[in-house]
Amino acid sequence: MRLLKTFAGRIPVPVEEIAERLGLRVQRSVLGDDVAGVLLLAENEDSGVIGVNVSQAPVRQRFTIAHEIAHFVLHRHALPIFIDRQFLTSYFAAFRNRASATGDDQREREANAFAAALLMPAAAVRDALAEIAGHATDDDALDQLAKRFDVSRQAMTFRVANLVLQPAQRAKNVSKTPRVPASRRSE
Repeated sequence: MRLLKTFAGRIPVPVEEIAERLGLRVQRSVLGDDVAGVLLLAENEDSGVIGVNVSQAPVRQRFTIAHEIAHFVLHRHALPIFIDRQFLTSYFAAFRNRASATGDDQREREANAFAAALLMPAAAVRDALAEIAGHATDDDALDQLAKRFDVSRQAMTFRVANLVLQPAQRAKNVSKTPRVPASRRSE
């Protein structure tokens, strides 16, 4: 995505600027205890509004904005229709609530992974880890990383764990790849 290259190297990632460049206006308001955010798309699906629950911590709001950007980029053509009767306009809507965090829905898992990668780019996290010479399990290192990337400690903990496990998981998957015996390769 060319837009992300525009912001490459900027830590913390300016997630609201990215939303604006994509045609998404960020609006904060009270959305209730169970809703972190909502994506409302204009009928043409080229622009919209990200509603963010102002009652949540700023780091949580940033993750929610990134999560809703993910829905816009990845899923905007597959979202259910929502009619805003006040404005008599059709919108597509995706709500981020407690169920979104469970990982039970494929689109929610994709949006969470996208949001984590957007806010905590792998190379930048690895560079920061090397710079602070901390360990992934070191509480102080995780706190420093979370502060640097302006994310929650929990989000950073998951991101570091996933980045540490990714190479091992890839190697495990490669070892499961069926091999063609040398005697059958010429067939």
